[in-house]
Amino acid sequence: MKPIPPPIIALLAMLCWLPSPPHAQEPPRIPVSHDLTAAATAALRGERILLLLVSRDGCGFCEVIKREVLNPMVLSGDYVEQVVFRELFIDIGERIVDFDGAQGSASDFADVRKISLTPTLLFLAPDGRELTERIIGVRTLSMLPSYVDAAIEHAIRNLRSAANTR
Repeated sequence: MKPIPPPIIALLAMLCWLPSPPHAQEPPRIPVSHDLTAAATAALRGERILLLLVSRDGCGFCEVIKREVLNPMVLSGDYVEQVVFRELFIDIGERIVDFDGAQGSASDFADVRKISLTPTLLFLAPDGRELTERIIGVRTLSMLPSYVDAAIEHAIRNLRSAANTR
């Protein structure tokens, strides 16, 4: 067996120091929201809807919906001008600021909105109104992206329709 020439060894050593390729980096994270008024303000600035993922710590289906649906939507860049994505954990004692500026627990927020199952996707106006039917759970994963897309389109139509009637 022939020895490896020094230039090849040097090249291999340099390759070890190169940064990881983009696909090896951690996927984007949906920002966790503690202040819904701030999320609403971000949505209001761009006349966008707020897509709020209501989840729990350790919820496997919440991770699936982020990995298979929401993160790819964020990565695509196709929703930047239409949607503000946020996540709200309702089980780990989080204190939040609600849409009206009141402070309370995330679990109280879920109780008021009658959310008991996670994941739940809410499609909200900047004032906190639900603009279309919420999506609860992961029924058919292969169809879920199209369900979310349809809900986003419906929510945007309702938001614009409400703005036109004022």
